Amino acid sequence: MDSEPTGVHLAETTPFLGVPFSVKEGVRVQGLHQSYGLTARADYVAPSDSDMTRALRQAGAIPLCVSNVSELGLWWDSSNYVYGTSCNPYDTTRSPGGSSGGEAALQAACGIPISIGTDTGGSIRTPAAFCGLFGHKATPGLMCLRGADIVDPPASYVSQLQVAGPMSRNVEDLVPILRVLMGSKADKLRLDQEVYLTQLKFFYVDESIGSNLVSPVAPEVRQALFRVIDFLEDNFGVQDILGTNGVLLCPAHPTTAPYHFQSYSKPFNFIYSGIFNALGFPATTVPLGLNSENLPLSIQVVAGPFNDRLTLAVANALERPFGGWIPPFRDTSNLFY
Repeated sequence: MDSEPTGVHLAETTPFLGVPFSVKEGVRVQGLHQSYGLTARADYVAPSDSDMTRALRQAGAIPLCVSNVSELGLWWDSSNYVYGTSCNPYDTTRSPGGSSGGEAALQAACGIPISIGTDTGGSIRTPAAFCGLFGHKATPGLMCLRGADIVDPPASYVSQLQVAGPMSRNVEDLVPILRVLMGSKADKLRLDQEVYLTQLKFFYVDESIGSNLVSPVAPEVRQALFRVIDFLEDNFGVQDILGTNGVLLCPAHPTTAPYHFQSYSKPFNFIYSGIFNALGFPATTVPLGLNSENLPLSIQVVAGPFNDRLTLAVANALERPFGGWIPPFRDTSNLFY
């Protein structure tokens, strides 16, 4: 008779055994709706899992729900005529971002342990920025995206831009989730290789784009960016010159979470994140505490292709000094996270 699996064996084969997860509603979960915010698909139920959903199930995770999105995932807000408008848990009059905004709001409000979004132009990083989370857009081409869109397989240009990835309240959760989503291809990122921050070169962008269609970088966002730069210079002796092992610090979004539907007046604010989809660069959104209105502040850490470990290492270094995720509610005495 075969012996029962040991704890070590289970940790290796099913690292998320019994842990609930959710995905944005554009990602297929067998038996759950996949309208992608379209009324014409309001009653459509996914007949099978996406590859990402299947990978998480095989790792022991349990799908709990799907979360709200913008129509077809084509906006940096999360509102549609099927489910309505998602709200930011830090201020319900504000947007949680998009298109994975429902997922970010659920994660920030402690509604789910594992959150999975997709990112074609900032759809992970913008919601993570608005909701005070860590979010990672990986180097493209390392995950199978079958079932992650209503167009399957996705058009070639979309597959070059789109990646999937996690949003989390804790930076340490990102790498284990990425390993599951990527499988053996995660080896290309050398995530186990130690990163010496003292040997990294940092540079930053704090200027505005200079277009009336794009919001200028808010003073509080710029101030948060410079606090990070001061911290890195004081603690790791970093320089402002990009080298072969450099990372870029810049806003994930030029403002904090806007009021609902303000996005229509600044349609191209996603340029701060979307440019890195076009370049194929990995990027990690890092929360930096709250502003005077108790809205999350954040920055984006970017590196060259296949250097995800650099952005994740910087995010890890910044979590404790800058507070990481801060609950959107005051009483945390009974909070488990």
